[in-house]
Amino acid sequence: MPPLTHFLGPAVDEGGGSAPNRALKRAQIIRELLEQLPPVGAFRQRMHRGIQETMVFQENGFQSLADFTFEIAPAEEGVIWKGMRDKTRNMIRRARERYTVTNLDDPEVFADFYQRNIQERGEEFYYCTPDITRLCYETAIRNQGRVLVARTGDGAPVAAIFYVWDARSAYYLLSTRVRDSDNSAVSLLLWEAIRHTTSLGLIFDFDGVASHGSRVFFTGFGGEIRPRYVISRETPFFRASTIVADRIKALRRRLGR
Repeated sequence: MPPLTHFLGPAVDEGGGSAPNRALKRAQIIRELLEQLPPVGAFRQRMHRGIQETMVFQENGFQSLADFTFEIAPAEEGVIWKGMRDKTRNMIRRARERYTVTNLDDPEVFADFYQRNIQERGEEFYYCTPDITRLCYETAIRNQGRVLVARTGDGAPVAAIFYVWDARSAYYLLSTRVRDSDNSAVSLLLWEAIRHTTSLGLIFDFDGVASHGSRVFFTGFGGEIRPRYVISRETPFFRASTIVADRIKALRRRLGR
């Protein structure tokens, strides 16, 4: 998957007609697209919500599995608030007393803040600063992306999130907070993003569940679990070469090289 692209897959217009005819047409279109893929050792994509089944991929030699995400459907703000976990609501209330939420209009400031927090935590930096900067800028000028920042009384940033949206959904793409801070500021920012999203009549998509901790955290907002299918295909040579490479790396670690 390209950097900062969490869902892909074919976009298919199967036309009109009955549901069975549309299903057959959709499968045929996807089959023809798969036949046009160039020969590669390995192929893997996480499908967008429009791909509800993967049988046609399996029929063409792909394996499939499911990842999961949380979604909050658009509704009245009070209904969403009431559907959240008490602990999450309390965190947001406390954060309101401590922080102010504003838009962050400078993409470079957000990218630097994101990178600095990653470095201070000693974590791996998955995205390069120019990519984050460019994406924030391009979505802002199209009115399809927003950076929110939580600040203390003296104006110091504590946490920030970046989310983007299309005609149907908003996606929680990036999040960062200063070292030794808790999740209350991020909870407040997410609540502001959810409020904005639902005012547009859009679904708020938490954009995947990466760990047990994120699952527990996202559950507090009262969303519904939704599958996102992942399809993959590897050649026997690629699988064998991967196994050999992994064994060589393990041997080098044991030898201290």
